[in-house]
Amino acid sequence: EKRTLIENYMKIDASKAAEFWKLYEAYEASRRELGLKRVENINKYADNYGNFSAESVNAIIKNALTVQKDMTALWGSTYKKMSKVISPVEAAKFIQAEMYIENTIRQALLEKVPLIGELK
Repeated sequence: EKRTLIENYMKIDASKAAEFWKLYEAYEASRRELGLKRVENINKYADNYGNFSAESVNAIIKNALTVQKDMTALWGSTYKKMSKVISPVEAAKFIQAEMYIENTIRQALLEKVPLIGELK
């Protein structure tokens, strides 16, 4: 489903498609791995909610920040690689779409996760 969305949005020239999709699949594998780390961290948050210790909350926040940093680094490295295959403008178009999708998913998740102290 997502690949079809990207395919319809990007409309990659046939002469560059094979190399683009190879980069896309590598990107997706890394993105999925980061997504799993995010879900694991949300589960740790839920498990500790209402009983946070300094140690547990430090670990959760550190993991959340690391995942976000790694996602930003993935976008940067993917942009650099794709710019060499498709144009920098087209690579930016891809990264912009990915940022939009990522932020939409993150917002949906965050709406379901209570803030610390929100629930009694």
